[in-house]
Amino acid sequence: MKTDSFTLRKLFFAADGQEDAFVSFESGLNIIYGGSNAGKSFTLKAIDFMLGADNLKMPKQGEHYNTAYLWLDLPDETKVTLQRATIGGQFKLYEGHISHLEAHSLSGTVLAANLKGRSMRVSKMDTLPEFILRQIGINSVELVKNLSGEKNRLSIRLLSHYILISEEQMIAERSPIQIPDQRMSSLDKSLFRFLLTGQDDSSVVEVPSTERLSASRDGKIEIISELLATLDEKIKSTDTNEYLEDQALHITSAINNIHEEVAIHQVQLDAMLTARRELFESKETNESILAELQAMLSRLNELKSVYESDIDRLMGLEEGGFLLHMISGQPCVLCGADAIHQHYSDGLEEVEIQQKAALAEIEKIRIELTDLKSTIASLEAEVIGIEKRIPMLAENIKEVETKISVLRPQEKDVRTRYERAILVRADIVNRQNVLRQRTEYQSMIEKLTLMKVGRQKADGLSVDVSTSIAYDFSQTVKRVLEAWHFPDIEEVHFDAKIQDIVVNGRERTHNGKGIRAILHSAFKVALLIYCRDKKLPHPGFIVLDSPLLTYRGPLQFEKHGELSDDEVRFKQTALNEYFYDHLASLATIGQIIVLENQDPPFEILNKANILMFSGEKGTGRQGFFPPL
Repeated sequence: MKTDSFTLRKLFFAADGQEDAFVSFESGLNIIYGGSNAGKSFTLKAIDFMLGADNLKMPKQGEHYNTAYLWLDLPDETKVTLQRATIGGQFKLYEGHISHLEAHSLSGTVLAANLKGRSMRVSKMDTLPEFILRQIGINSVELVKNLSGEKNRLSIRLLSHYILISEEQMIAERSPIQIPDQRMSSLDKSLFRFLLTGQDDSSVVEVPSTERLSASRDGKIEIISELLATLDEKIKSTDTNEYLEDQALHITSAINNIHEEVAIHQVQLDAMLTARRELFESKETNESILAELQAMLSRLNELKSVYESDIDRLMGLEEGGFLLHMISGQPCVLCGADAIHQHYSDGLEEVEIQQKAALAEIEKIRIELTDLKSTIASLEAEVIGIEKRIPMLAENIKEVETKISVLRPQEKDVRTRYERAILVRADIVNRQNVLRQRTEYQSMIEKLTLMKVGRQKADGLSVDVSTSIAYDFSQTVKRVLEAWHFPDIEEVHFDAKIQDIVVNGRERTHNGKGIRAILHSAFKVALLIYCRDKKLPHPGFIVLDSPLLTYRGPLQFEKHGELSDDEVRFKQTALNEYFYDHLASLATIGQIIVLENQDPPFEILNKANILMFSGEKGTGRQGFFPPL
């Protein structure tokens, strides 16, 4: 059975004389985000329309486009183009990815939108649902729609709510397997069972005979008995409800105590790490200040040298003037002439003025030099203090690191004990589940044994998935939620009564809108993963509209109301970042298109094909269609 995927490549609208309005998609994760009413949800509706929905309401900006196209890569890598008038009706299928202009010169193959739309004149006309399902290995699958055994033929329209999940579906308080706008029916359950097993209901007889019902009942009893025997092999001699309940209480108490130890050790370790960081910062700050002070002292000492040099120079000038005055009026030392015969007395007054000026400048510089020396002495004292402080800080850092080296192994040991205790509790819970399943199987056998068989209706017909398959699927959902770092995830199971998942004992519908959207998304993504793991057919692509509603901003409160308490708690986590990262990692098994209001995290930019619709008042691309 083929299990490869379709890949959406391009969705565009065209009209003669107009530029195409389009959105392109890549393999793997695609994200279209932006403000409300920008055309994101229209993208989902348009894809739905190109997969056979009856009609499509065009926005005002797109009313002048009359033809829609969808480029697809088929599972065998063949490229095709679907064409359909925006008012609805039949499809045309073209080979290759073609343009609107090329479609005018090509004939194409006509496909009916559904079985009712098949031309009476061409009774063998292929239909779009048959064509699409045939590509993923689904041929003529029949599903019971009621317990009388009446059947519906599987179509892509029935599958659409598993691959095209609108915002309304995300937050609805109905089961994820339920066809929108309809009551829960056997058809919903039968379809879900088919997706998880690959087995349809074509062999179900509408009005079975007593013998067939008896054989069916005995066969079920035999199968359940075999399952019961398998469970009996897993049950230990000591396993009783009372014993396991006592063990569960004991290990839960131990876990709580260890958890308190973990918290204490973590607080101590955090305090030491904080102290070490503060000491490092203080040491670096002091080293930086020391370098600055030393540089400043170097500059001030240079200035001191300049002051002292200036004083020496001025002292020389003053002494020269003094000598000139001393020899004035004395016989010439060279020729012995008396003072009265000498003619060099001119300018002595100026020399005296310069001498006084030099003395004044010397006094001024000495005052400044005194202040400078005081400043230098103060800085040198500060440098000495810091030079003493830095080794002390280094010693303190060493002491804190010694304490950290002691605390880390202790903290690791406590965490190891905690993890082991968690594993023990998981084993106890698993054994309790085995006992619970055993009781359920025994009850089922008793009911089957007492079941009356007759022709009134298809008694004994069960459209629910088996307990073991439901368990396997719920574990896939759990793995998805764990990959998304869903807070405090411990247990996930599929409740057959409500046909929905229950997380940590809490039904999905008992959460706020945003949490319901996250859990609904996990359900549909897990189904894709489950089908790929089990080599079961699946179209291979999913469109999720507003899965991260929990992270909505105040502008969206008017539409969806303010955040509930559980949504507030979830909004404080990084689930949105792990959500996108996990979806990007699924590129090898399928294509996922996310339509969201919030900006995607920066870390996902290189892992996804991302397009922003800014809205009517935004910049850049405003929406799917260009503004009027």
